[in-house]
Amino acid sequence: MLKLVKKEKKKAGCLSRIFKVFSYFCVAIVILAFIGTVNKRSSEDTAARDEPNAQVEQTTSEEKTPAPTKTPKPTKTPKPTATPKPTKTPKPMATPEPDTLQGWAESVANSVYGSYDPKYSDLISVTCEQMLGEDAPMIQLDVKYPDTFMRKNDDRMGGFLYNAKEVNEKFANLAKEGKIVYGSVNIVAHTTYLDKYGNESDGMAASIRVKASEAAKVNWDIRNFTAEMMPGIAVSFGINPIIRDGLSLEYYSKIRY
Repeated sequence: MLKLVKKEKKKAGCLSRIFKVFSYFCVAIVILAFIGTVNKRSSEDTAARDEPNAQVEQTTSEEKTPAPTKTPKPTKTPKPTATPKPTKTPKPMATPEPDTLQGWAESVANSVYGSYDPKYSDLISVTCEQMLGEDAPMIQLDVKYPDTFMRKNDDRMGGFLYNAKEVNEKFANLAKEGKIVYGSVNIVAHTTYLDKYGNESDGMAASIRVKASEAAKVNWDIRNFTAEMMPGIAVSFGINPIIRDGLSLEYYSKIRY
């Protein structure tokens, strides 16, 4: 009986030690499981914290890297435009010649006096009329000169005679070509001047009349025949006394009449 009790006690002691070991083992398992859970949560928290940083770094990296530019498509080379052919400049129409003495007289007068500024001379009228003692009409030109004609007498008288030479030369050449028949050319210069009383007056400054028969004899080359020689072939030549008295002796001596 005593042995049986001892065996039971011995058996109970063994069971107690086994239970203690098992208890320690279970406690160890629980502790390890807890540690594992803590570590897992810590890893998840660390990953959660690192994920935004990784996204920021990735976004920053993506922003810094410029997107590749598209290669532009080659533009088509425009076709060269055809050079336009130059158009031919039309030839100017020839001005028909006058068919009357009046027409020729106006044409000549405008070609001479119309080329000047009106402040120097201005054509007033052109007339053709039959004169007693002449076989053909007389051509008369009335020309307006400014009042400076009276103040620069040498220059203005020189201009008047130069124009008279031009006109008579043109008419003489037309007659030589058989285009006109005329008896004489009479040119009258009009101006405004101060009379001896100091009043302004409109009147004749100078006049010259040359017959066609005399004009036909002249060598009109300026080296042989000057404007101052016009009074010498004139049938009549007149100068307003105020202008005549204002001419210099040097110029007055050149006028032949």
